[in-house]
Amino acid sequence: MIIDNTFSFQTIVKNAYKRRIPLIATIELLTLCNLKCLHCYIPKHDNKGLEYSFILDLFEELKKLGTLETILTGGEIFLHPDIMEIIKKAREMGFRVTLLSNATLINDSQIEQLSKLYITEFSTTIFSLNEEINDKITGVKGSLKKILSNIMKMKNKGISLEIKTPIMQQNKYSYKYLQEFCNINDFLYSPNPTIMSKINGDSSPKDNSLDFNDLIEFNKNFNLNINVNRKNLKDKKNLDDVCPNTRYSLYIDSNKNVYPCNSFLYKVGDLKKQSLKDIWYNSSDLKFIYNLTNKELEECKNCDLENICNRCPGLAYSEDNDLFGCSSINKQNAKALKYIIDSERR
Repeated sequence: MIIDNTFSFQTIVKNAYKRRIPLIATIELLTLCNLKCLHCYIPKHDNKGLEYSFILDLFEELKKLGTLETILTGGEIFLHPDIMEIIKKAREMGFRVTLLSNATLINDSQIEQLSKLYITEFSTTIFSLNEEINDKITGVKGSLKKILSNIMKMKNKGISLEIKTPIMQQNKYSYKYLQEFCNINDFLYSPNPTIMSKINGDSSPKDNSLDFNDLIEFNKNFNLNINVNRKNLKDKKNLDDVCPNTRYSLYIDSNKNVYPCNSFLYKVGDLKKQSLKDIWYNSSDLKFIYNLTNKELEECKNCDLENICNRCPGLAYSEDNDLFGCSSINKQNAKALKYIIDSERR
């Protein structure tokens, strides 16, 4: 039986936060990938993936803990030999399912099957509608043509699509055209100028990041977070949690390690040694994370950007292994937003 969960998800998120239910679970099926994106945060694409039997057991554990949504990511998930069976099983168990894929390997038969499984969303990445720019970033010639062909097939089958665009020096003039393309096709569009270091600490991907002037221009054109942050400057509420998401989400990588989320790689457990239930309720590391408060961030309290900075503890930790430190990525974006708001006030 396939269950289509259509209800007020935000209400359920609030309830999960209060009751500490792992509502959203992101699962890295494997790290193998057919593309060679120049900014990728994965240093080695050599993990062939979680065993199907392990994933089924994991789904059972998640169901008992109250998980509603599974986000399947990689690597490239369509390189997993059991990908369709995994998706089918997740839907049969009543999970909402979001797929993160580069959309180059999915075939017509799989698209047809997905259309009948009522997945929540298929999320993919397009760097530019200019083939030369896009394929230079992916490292594979012809990748844009495959992506465009497959997402249009999915659109025609009624599958909800999100298009993401990491904004870098190489494609900084492309997002306006992509936004128009997504508006025409009724795709959700999510551009983002945040480029992370590799998970092994190699910061070379950040060399592709926008400079300060480009970041200002991007925020002006896309109007990203400006209204929210303008309100925050006026009447920011002193929320206690450093990251509220850690109370209702988790991330499991393809080595069976557990983290608060896929942007917050502070290990809180190992499924080769512990049950997920034991990790969720008893991990001292996880308790430490979700009990962190903004009052403990001394550097932030003394910063004139505090009210406008959307600090991510995961990014801060990835940059210098300091849970209490500043994220240079978030700080740079906050400076750009403040510049725009201050300019409007003059």
